[in-house]
Amino acid sequence: MNDFSDERPSLRQRLPTLIPLALIAVIALGNVVFGLLLIWPAWQDNNQMQTQVAGQELALTATVQAIEGAADVLQRQVDNAEGRLAEAASIFLSAAQADSMLDLLYRYAQNAGVEILKLQLEPADETAHSGAFNAGTFQVEVNGEPRPLLNFIVQIKEAGVPSVVLSEVSISREEDQTRLRMKLTLYTSPYASGSALDGLAQQRLITPTAPSPTPFRIEPSATPLPTLTPTPLVLASPTLTATLTLPSPTPPLSVMGPGVYNDDSPLLHYTQGNWIQIVSVRGTDSSYRYCADPRAEVTFAFEGTAASMQYVAFRNFGIFEVYVDGVYWTAVDSYAQTGTFGREVTISGLPYGLHVVTVRNTGRRNPASEGTVIALDAVHVQPAIPPSATPALPTLGSD
Repeated sequence: MNDFSDERPSLRQRLPTLIPLALIAVIALGNVVFGLLLIWPAWQDNNQMQTQVAGQELALTATVQAIEGAADVLQRQVDNAEGRLAEAASIFLSAAQADSMLDLLYRYAQNAGVEILKLQLEPADETAHSGAFNAGTFQVEVNGEPRPLLNFIVQIKEAGVPSVVLSEVSISREEDQTRLRMKLTLYTSPYASGSALDGLAQQRLITPTAPSPTPFRIEPSATPLPTLTPTPLVLASPTLTATLTLPSPTPPLSVMGPGVYNDDSPLLHYTQGNWIQIVSVRGTDSSYRYCADPRAEVTFAFEGTAASMQYVAFRNFGIFEVYVDGVYWTAVDSYAQTGTFGREVTISGLPYGLHVVTVRNTGRRNPASEGTVIALDAVHVQPAIPPSATPALPTLGSD
């Protein structure tokens, strides 16, 4: 019987080899556990984050495209708004054109041989006003014969534009006179370009002048005219008694105190000429008064030392003179290429007291002017301290 010995190494002998393997296994297991506990959730979170980023990128791309599309739409809206603004600017009248339109209305009436009896601005309609435009409606009454009245309407070429509207036109016979009634609406805008009336076939307007006398001649007669022999004047008495006929006294002028007086003030006396009041949004209290008659006069009296007259200038206006207390003061050329308001003639440096001012149309004009119209808008009387109101200085006496 053979006795064999066990040559396998014992556990103690193998332990140095097993310990590294066990450590390696533990480390590997730890890595696996670490990966399962930390890396795997982080990886899942990363995938989710990438999905969210991709979604946000898609949303951002869609937003950018939407913004670009909105910008295009906004630009088109701006372009359309600018186009509409330019169109509106070419349709509406400017304030100066509205004033000129009212002046032209009177001149059309003169050319047609009719008379404007009423040109009154109606109360403002709040619904017809905004920050972009204003609408002013005037009641117009014109007196004349039927054919001249029709010619008057035909002359208003401006009614062919949208900003000048004639409405409620009617003609009636009243007291052996024919009367035209209508409403004139003017649409104005602060954005108006001034081209609303371009392209109209305007007639050349002239200021009517007095007709020249018709020349005549006397046909020779077969019978000679008798020769008149002057008869000497023989006085019945050596004593000559003259009878002096005094003119009727002129009513005393009412005196203006400090303040502003519009053209329709009863303290303004239009003594000569046919003065016509015209409604104007740029005039003092929305009106002024004009006259084309040579030697036309307006007179007023004021108490103080200074006053000023506010007048209107235009392309058919002429030269007027100013007299203070019967003495020539100055001459004023009221011509302007466009309707101009707010010009003044100042009278100052007078001694305190009662002064009478007369404005007279000379019938002369600037060579560039089309007529000899003059227009008065308002009178301003400056406040002054009368001498009696000035406190006296104390007199120093000697001891």
